[in-house]
Amino acid sequence: MAEDLKEFLQETEYCDFSHPKIQRLAHKIGDKYDNPKDKAVALFYWVRDNILYRVGMWNKKASETLAETEGTCTNNANLFVALLRANYIPAGFGVMKVYGQKYFGPIAIPMLKKFI
Repeated sequence: MAEDLKEFLQETEYCDFSHPKIQRLAHKIGDKYDNPKDKAVALFYWVRDNILYRVGMWNKKASETLAETEGTCTNNANLFVALLRANYIPAGFGVMKVYGQKYFGPIAIPMLKKFI
């Protein structure tokens, strides 16, 4: 593997892919497939279909999100990355700056607008 991809296989504080429950799930799903693309797609669908979206704290470990079966978009992405890395698939994060008022303001109900 290319040296520059090794950082995308490292465990971090929030991407705790060596946690036993992350490992168990990652291999329960990933071991059914021979190629990394099929594994990645199956893992993506599992997170999408089994982890509920919730507004709240973004700084949860992947194992916490898995245990709670819900999380913010950041939590869900972190769990997905952890499952990929547990299957030796290099994965990382893309960061996007969102201007809440501009993006969500037009669709937010009035009582929530002040929190955006």
